Amino acid sequence: MGSVKQLTKLIPAVVMVAGLLTPQVAQAADILLDPPIYEVPEVAPVSRGGWYLRGDITYDFRWTNRGTYYPAAEMFTDVSIENSYDVGVGIGYQINDYFRVDTTVEYVFGSEWKGTSWDTAFICAGLTPTGGGSVTAGTEPGSCESRDSANVSTLKVMANAYWDIANFAGFTPYIGAGIGGAYVMYDDFKQSQTGTLSCCVTAFNTNEIDHEGISSWRFAYALHAGASYDITRSWKLDVGYSFTDISSGPMAKYVYKDKPQAYDAGFTDHVIRAGVRYQIW
Repeated sequence: MGSVKQLTKLIPAVVMVAGLLTPQVAQAADILLDPPIYEVPEVAPVSRGGWYLRGDITYDFRWTNRGTYYPAAEMFTDVSIENSYDVGVGIGYQINDYFRVDTTVEYVFGSEWKGTSWDTAFICAGLTPTGGGSVTAGTEPGSCESRDSANVSTLKVMANAYWDIANFAGFTPYIGAGIGGAYVMYDDFKQSQTGTLSCCVTAFNTNEIDHEGISSWRFAYALHAGASYDITRSWKLDVGYSFTDISSGPMAKYVYKDKPQAYDAGFTDHVIRAGVRYQIW
C-alpha cells in the first residue's frame, strides 16, 4: 500500500515535468527535421551594351567608269585608277547582343587616275591659249588625243548599322550597311598631248597642260560583312569586307576659266579591312 501511495504522489510531478519538456522536444525535432533556408542573392545579368572605339587599316581595290570631258561632252576612254589603302577611326554604341551602330572617318591615300580624252573642240577652236600663240579653227582635219592623269585622295565620313548574328566560341559574324559622304580631292589634272594635229602641241607651245584639280563632297554608301573575335572582355579583333560606292563629280577646271571641265564617273571600292574595337563598359 505504501508503494502505491508514493507512486500516486509521483504521477503529478511526472506530468508537470513532461509538460515542461514537450516544447523543447518539439523544437529539437523541428531543428532535426527542417533544413535551414538560405536566401540566394539575385545576380544581375551581364549587359553587352555600351560605347566602343574602333580603329582600322584597309586595302582598297578601286574601280571607276568612263567620265566626261567638256566642252564637247566627250567620254574618257581607257580609264583606270590605282588601288590604294586607308586608315580609319570611329566611335560606336552596342545597343544589345545583336545590334550596334557607329560613325567612322576614313582617309583613303592618293591613287593615280588615268584616262584618254579627245580635245579637238577645245584646243583647235580658234582660242588664244595661256601658253601663247593662236589657233585657227578648222584649218586642219583630225583630232587631238590626250593622255590624262591626276592623283586623287578621299576622306570618307559614314554612319553605319550592324547586325551581330550570334556568338560562336568568341567569334561573332555580322553584316551591315552605311551611308554618308566622301570628300574627293584631286591634285592638278595633267594632259599629255599625243595627237597628230600640229595645233595639239604648238597651240600651247608645250605638249603638257595642267588643269587645276577640284575637291568636292559626294554621296557615298557601303555594305559590310565580317566577323569579330573576343580577345578579352573589352578588346575585339575585327576582320571584314566592305563594298563602297562614291557618286560622280568634278575633277578639274578649264585652263582659261574657273569652271569644271572634266568629270569622273564615281568610284567603286572593294575594301578588305582589319582592325580592333575597344568596348567602354
